[in-house]
Amino acid sequence: MSLLNQYCFNKGNYYLNTAGPTKSPKKVWELSNFQAKSAPLIYDNVLYLCIDKCFIAIDPENGNTLWEYKIPGQATIPVFKTEHVFFGGYYSDNYVYCLNKNTGKEIWKYRTGSSHSGVQRNPLISKDSLILTAGKTIHVLDIVTGKKRWTLNLKKRIGYNTLVVTDEKAYAITYEGPNNLFLHCIDLDSRKELWKTKVSKPISDPIYINGDLYFLNCEGDLCFVDQQTGEISRTKIIKLKKEASHLFLVYHDGILLIVCDYYILARDLKSNTWLWHKHITGKIGKPIVNSSVVYFGSMRCGIFGLDIKTGKEKFNINTNVRSKFACSIGANKLFYAGSMNEHELTAYK
Repeated sequence: MSLLNQYCFNKGNYYLNTAGPTKSPKKVWELSNFQAKSAPLIYDNVLYLCIDKCFIAIDPENGNTLWEYKIPGQATIPVFKTEHVFFGGYYSDNYVYCLNKNTGKEIWKYRTGSSHSGVQRNPLISKDSLILTAGKTIHVLDIVTGKKRWTLNLKKRIGYNTLVVTDEKAYAITYEGPNNLFLHCIDLDSRKELWKTKVSKPISDPIYINGDLYFLNCEGDLCFVDQQTGEISRTKIIKLKKEASHLFLVYHDGILLIVCDYYILARDLKSNTWLWHKHITGKIGKPIVNSSVVYFGSMRCGIFGLDIKTGKEKFNINTNVRSKFACSIGANKLFYAGSMNEHELTAYK
């Protein structure tokens, strides 16, 4: 199974078709003094993530390092095709890299531009192309050689939100201050911008579901985008006393999971009804789902596993490690990395 089918990154989703813990997992190993700079991600029974100036492959059974690749700064979450792993560099880095996923040997690397043109979000694979954003530009590369196919400059900075790519179009958010965001629609065949529309407030990454494009804004509105015109319609999801900073959307099998700071809600898009909601005392990190469980960490009260259909708590691991990163799951294990001052990478089963 390809990563695109597992994580649905191209559509802005974080669904994983594999098994994770379903009740009371216990710690099986821990790496202390390990300051992760990206969310852990398990693929083909290897765990990948970044620390400062290093991209690392780890044995998920015991936490031993399999190989490491030195970089100038930090790395995005990776994506994969056949025997290759691809990731972008940022924070003193402005390259996108292709390595052999089994050995860490460099296949190619591509410079995105000046030192201000780091790759903030993971690249995407579309057919035989690698698509990424850096600085103010969308880059489309030959996935085998790393050679540039074409670029498109959107004239304002991109990269704080994940690019969404369908078979025909790409959707990108440009940013010039917290109240000056634009959503752009680009035709991938003609390489031209079809429309752009202003987004007044910071938003979640967009998500593409069954032909529809959504995002969540910091005022607690679920926003629907008309793909022909760019017109945005809004539905109030939750009343907030102040603007939210943790905003995530995840989808699986008709259920849309909505995270807005301390709240997580589930809506059935088929019947257009609410299924459940939950409030916790710490801001919620990016969730990941499989067919039955929603997994997420928090900035205060540990790691949760919830039933995706009912919201019933399957487990809550008591840990002092805070994280906005998504967990990773595989082979009935859960992997969790701190994103604040707690420098730990932990595996549970």
